[in-house]
Amino acid sequence: MRGRPRKDPENEGERHTVQSVERTFDIMEALAEFKRPVTLSELSAKVDLNISTVHRLLSTLIERGYARQDHATGRYSVGNRLVALASGLDGGGDLQSAARPALQQLARVIGETANLSVRSGDQLVYIDQVQSDRLMRMFTRVGTSVPLYCTGSGKLFLAFGSEPAALERDLNRYLLSNRLESRTPATFTDPLALKKELQTIRERGYSFDNEEMEEGVICVAAPILDRAGQIVACLSISGPTSRLGAHGHTELMEVVETIKHAAYETANRLNS
Repeated sequence: MRGRPRKDPENEGERHTVQSVERTFDIMEALAEFKRPVTLSELSAKVDLNISTVHRLLSTLIERGYARQDHATGRYSVGNRLVALASGLDGGGDLQSAARPALQQLARVIGETANLSVRSGDQLVYIDQVQSDRLMRMFTRVGTSVPLYCTGSGKLFLAFGSEPAALERDLNRYLLSNRLESRTPATFTDPLALKKELQTIRERGYSFDNEEMEEGVICVAAPILDRAGQIVACLSISGPTSRLGAHGHTELMEVVETIKHAAYETANRLNS
């Protein structure tokens, strides 16, 4: 009597491992495709896996920094480590390569720290920086994530981060999912006031953080756009209020134009 073929435990283990890897990649790709924080059930439906499996794999991704969970809403989004890898943080990707000359020029010409940042879910992530050579200078560790609503670059993503028809809907979702906590006396904590600020930003095409994230620090930011005119990243400079705040209006607008031009040149290099 012929018995059934014996299973090879080693091959079975390999197949299980490969399947887990494939499912993990499916989840990472789905998080990136949503372009917004999502619920566990939404993600489960997207990748066609049961909720317990998705939750187990997500736990590992969160632990490694490839996914993140907003504990206030329970929603999931792309993690800072995945954003950094996608942007070529460790290997000099296209975005960093395109922006590096602008960062160096801004730090040299304006004399303040220059930053490159991208959006990750409802957070802003700094992916490159050139520091000022002044003794008193701003420093934010590359890979750090901060809220959108109280940063110059973050407000640009809120102002330009969606198609015009979807802006109001996406902003309302953001406001429902995120508390506008006061970081300083200048932080926008009223949703209506923030909406008015974002409308002003859309009209002028650049953004200020006037001590909204940290007292004594001012930031000026401009968007980097792709071929379709969508925001993909931001250039900004940050410095102490005692220096940037001391500029007259004409001089400050020269700083703004310098940053806008640097963002435009970066976009040209990125899209060429």
